[in-house]
Parts: sequence; C-alpha cells; structure tokens
Amino acid sequence: MGRLLEAAPVRAALEAVPEANLVQVVSESIYHGSVRQRLTDLSPEDFTEVLVDTPGKGFRAAAWIRVPGISAEQLSRSTYPETLAVCVRRPDLPAALADSAGRAALASFEAAGISAVEKISNWDNDFVVPLSTADTGSRVLGVWVDHLTRALADARCPAMSIGIDSDVAAARQLAASQAAAAIFAGAADAPPVLIVSGEVHRRFVAGSTARMVAPESFRRVGTEPESWLRVPGYSLPPEPRADRAAPTPVWTPASAPHHGPVSNIGQATIHGDHITGNVYRGGRM
Repeated sequence: MGRLLEAAPVRAALEAVPEANLVQVVSESIYHGSVRQRLTDLSPEDFTEVLVDTPGKGFRAAAWIRVPGISAEQLSRSTYPETLAVCVRRPDLPAALADSAGRAALASFEAAGISAVEKISNWDNDFVVPLSTADTGSRVLGVWVDHLTRALADARCPAMSIGIDSDVAAARQLAASQAAAAIFAGAADAPPVLIVSGEVHRRFVAGSTARMVAPESFRRVGTEPESWLRVPGYSLPPEPRADRAAPTPVWTPASAPHHGPVSNIGQATIHGDHITGNVYRGGRM
C-alpha cells in the first residue's frame, strides 16, 4: 500500500488540483473486485485509472484514484496533457502518396468533427490535436481512425501505421514500431494499424466515459514502454506467429468484391467472416 501512496500519479493529482487536500488510491484488484461491483458506497465513475511505475522498487501496476468533489473527467484533464500527438507513417512511402495520406488525415479530422488540428511540418504527417472537449481523445481513436481508413482506401494509399501519444517523439516511435509492421507486412490493401501509448489507452479507452471504441479491440503489444494495438475491421487484433508470415487483415476496400454470406447489423455489413462499415460501442458520429 505504501507504494501506491508514494506513487507519482497520486502526487501529480494533488498538484494538478490545488483546491484538493485528499486523493484516494486503490489497487486494481480492489477497484474491480469491490468498487466496480458497487460493493462500497463509492461510485466507479469517480475514479481515474493511472499507472504506478517505480523501477527502483521493482513495482509496476495499474491503480485507480479519485479526488473527492472532483469528477473523473476533471481529474483526467488536470492530470494529463491537453493535446495529443498523432503520427501517420509508412516506411519508404513515395512523396506523392505521403502527401495524399496527409491530406486524407486532415480531411478525416474535419469529417470527425475535430477542429484546430495543427500539422507540425510540411514533410511529415505529424499532427497536434487539442483536447478541446471531453470526448476529443476518444473521438480521435474511434471516429477519426474509421474516417481515415475509408479516406486512405479512396486515395489508394498502402497500409499506414498511426502512433498516438502525448509526446510527438513517442508517437513517432509507436508509428514506426515492429508491431505495426508485422501486421501489414506483405499486405497491399490493409487498413491502418493504430498503436497508442499506455497513457492514451488508460485515458481514452479503458477509463473514458465517452468511449467510442471497445477496449476489447485493442491488444497489448509492449511493456517497456507499454503500448496497445488496434486494427480497424477486427474485433480482436491479429497476433502474428513466429512460425508463419504475418496475417493479411480481412478488411478490403469498398470497391473490392466480397465472397460468402452477407448480413447487416446497424450500419455494418458482414461479408462472410469479416465486417465492413462503422461499428461504435456507446459512441456517436
């Protein structure tokens, strides 16, 4: 328990909310076993998930914090950076296609209702996204990514990787990671591969009340640093095996022919063993 009390995220919460004189922190097992099951008088919605990482003591674990009188959304905004860095990458992509991908990314931000996005440079597809509303981060991971998937297909761009973190350099590293390359290696018509940092996953996927993408659609792919991967079109991200080539995603552009039985669920269409279209869990366009 002492390791939780001394954790940096707990101290950061007190510093971020000057009017607070108390921060409550519980372990992941207590949160899920008691608070989330509503076996106490505490509301699960008042808690925000954080990562407690103290290498000197060999301790690394998730925990949940609350500040009495402060909503989880307020605490999240106070504790975390107010912008996201988004990097769209593809190794050795020709300049013309890189430019098309950049235009598709900007158009997709607009289509997703995300404004004031800043493109960092003219030669790299790196963007800074202000977290102007409570659901902006979740909207980037859900609505924007799905708009970008369609826009890249329309522009006939090859598979792209997307890295998202609060820091631009870290987002670039995520986009260039081997985990992304392993998914779309050898696949000409693959959807984007999204890789987010542990901080982004905890804030906008696992702990968000404005969730627009299912947590189950992410797979943890790293521990140092922690990162999470999602492939649009998959309910569960594929996991390449060492004894065979990386799998080709079951997504295809809208113009490609489909085989097998077809059925509809809401705005999505099931073609045999895969789904095309938009499926949101508790979200909105």
